Amino acid sequence: MTRDEGGGSRSWWPFPGSAGAGRRNGSTGTREQGERLLERGRIVPAEAILRPLAEGGDAEAMFLLAALHTENGDSSKAASWMRRAARAPRGASVDAMIEYGRTHKDEDDREDWFARAERTLAAAADPDDIGVLTSLCRLHHLRGDTARADEVLERAKELYGTGDGAVTPETRYRLASLCDLAGATEDATRWCRSAAEAGHATAMFALGSDLHGEGRVDEAARWWRRAVRAGCARSAFNMSHLAETPGGYGSPVRWLKEAAKAGNPSAMNNLGILYRHRGDHQRARRWYADAIAAGHQDARHNLDGLHAEMAYLAARGVDPGW
Repeated sequence: MTRDEGGGSRSWWPFPGSAGAGRRNGSTGTREQGERLLERGRIVPAEAILRPLAEGGDAEAMFLLAALHTENGDSSKAASWMRRAARAPRGASVDAMIEYGRTHKDEDDREDWFARAERTLAAAADPDDIGVLTSLCRLHHLRGDTARADEVLERAKELYGTGDGAVTPETRYRLASLCDLAGATEDATRWCRSAAEAGHATAMFALGSDLHGEGRVDEAARWWRRAVRAGCARSAFNMSHLAETPGGYGSPVRWLKEAAKAGNPSAMNNLGILYRHRGDHQRARRWYADAIAAGHQDARHNLDGLHAEMAYLAARGVDPGW
């Protein structure tokens, strides 16, 4: 059985900004809403928003959908959407170009995509946008050009690093992401904490992950609990793992159900495993089926294993408990 493990390290999501992206093509929300849901591990509602946008030609939604399928373990669909996002005839995703280039083994092909991304960033309407700067920093980092990556970071600090109330929680989190890309760990943690304290759910999750990685488990749990209250399914999922250890972190089932209710397929899969271990095969099958419907690849393998086990028991006259 394949079980999804909680994230114990920082998990940045330096996706392109999409404020103001409108509804279209049957989508139930904006790209920005889909991105926020994806950041928080709410995969099912995120896909409901992003898929219609991607199928309608929105390259940034294609890029986000590629990330979604990566999370669900579907590398084939992820690669397909990443290609489409990078090659879109109108408004191709610069982050998809960078990621698509990164995956090329041929150095010339890789540099060709990086060069396309750099030209696109140079032509951006607002070259000082925090999203543009983050993408540019990642590009320089992947090229091994630390000097230029540092220049981008210093420019971002000059523009956004005032620390005053005018800097939004989202910008603080993106600045943390940029610092992390440039290897400025202390600055990254400081800005992540600032965003978390200002109520940014994904920053709360990332800060908790940092603290957990440092062995500061109780502090991590406090931030993850706050993130759950702010709608972060990833944090509920991580709390389910903490709940398996001593320390009064609650019940694994409670946290997994919280994450599953928010649309997290990994939580659905792990609930199937948990109930299978408890001998409740009917609930296990139901949770596996929900995870499969949400696109989780390992859940199908797990359900097949459950069916094989039940067939083995039935052949020996044991009621499988369906």
